[in-house]
Amino acid sequence: MKPKFFFLGLFWLGLVSFGVWRLMGSVGIHANQERQVMAAEKDSKVAVQEFMGSMKARLQAAMKEGGPANAFSVCSEVAQEMTQTYAEEKGWYLRRTALRLRNPLNAPDNYERGWMERAAAGSTAETPISTYTKAVTNEEYVREYHLMKPLYLEAACLVCHGTPEQIPDVVEGLLAEKYPNDAAIGFKEGDFRGILSIRIPLPDEELPKN
Repeated sequence: MKPKFFFLGLFWLGLVSFGVWRLMGSVGIHANQERQVMAAEKDSKVAVQEFMGSMKARLQAAMKEGGPANAFSVCSEVAQEMTQTYAEEKGWYLRRTALRLRNPLNAPDNYERGWMERAAAGSTAETPISTYTKAVTNEEYVREYHLMKPLYLEAACLVCHGTPEQIPDVVEGLLAEKYPNDAAIGFKEGDFRGILSIRIPLPDEELPKN
């Protein structure tokens, strides 16, 4: 075999080998990303159950012990505590947000607002919308698993979010004092109230190096 054909053959063999190596690396990355998404999906569902279960139990206990005024304080405090706990212990983003806000610190970002306005705002407890879940790349180019669970107003929440006639005077006074620009009243049972938003970072993957 002439030298030039020998070296040409080596060149093409190397090129094919490199292509196979890249393909296998990409397949491995994709498989690992799928495993990450499945793990994040499982973790986010557990977080929803923990958040909702803790909120409901603490609110019921607060209502029983001190009535609507006590429940009013607990609702905000428990949500903030759990948000902080998940951020510190797990590095996750977890919070409630809505289109009609009570606490301005809970204002939605553009992604959350867009989904609520586009898909969730017209839904009710009788015609609910499914929880949104997706692996996305955020504005900082970081991959993350995002969950947005619609929240619908329960009857027990009317003492803080219902019509003026349904809100006790003591709660009305607390609202005026703590949230003078409150927009989270006037709801009916079953109305779309907002979302529980969870984001779990997904580690970056790179092709194997030589």
